[in-house]
Amino acid sequence: MPINSAVARHKKRTGCEVDVWAAPAVEHLVPDNSLRSLHAAAKRMLLAAGVRTGRVSVAFLSGADMRRLNRKHLGHDYVTDVVTFDLGGEVGSLGKLSLSSRRRVKTVPSSRSSMGAVVLLGEICICPAEARRNARQYGEPFERELKRYLAHGILHLLGWDDATDRLRAAMRKQEDALLSAVSAPTACC
Repeated sequence: MPINSAVARHKKRTGCEVDVWAAPAVEHLVPDNSLRSLHAAAKRMLLAAGVRTGRVSVAFLSGADMRRLNRKHLGHDYVTDVVTFDLGGEVGSLGKLSLSSRRRVKTVPSSRSSMGAVVLLGEICICPAEARRNARQYGEPFERELKRYLAHGILHLLGWDDATDRLRAAMRKQEDALLSAVSAPTACC
């Protein structure tokens, strides 16, 4: 199924649009069937996180492009696996969502729709070459590593942070919850 028709089908159910694409330099690492699978995974993760409205773009980029983004926006001069950009501004405030209890944990800048639903607008940039290297290092399937980066980016858009060991551990637990939501059988995607 073409990705665009998958976007249209899911928009009716959630109102959230997801675009997934690969830069020409990395198309060989993320073929069309993987893009479709990752698109469906992103939709299921967003549903599991309670997101019903918004637009999230997922871009698979080369190591050189990721290094440029990391240097320009985060001040780190090295290739990284995932960089997330929250494009939603600071309209109101939203509690960081706990996927296990759906409760507010900590107030962080974000936005809500007039009906109180979580609204996301952001871009997640992923380096498939880093994912392949890390998948080999940790003994994970390549596509599962890509999905972990996807979950990581979605959590950043929801206000999660990984600046300390404690925060990283809490975020990792939430990544696992999103990965479980993707692997659970459902008719949504």
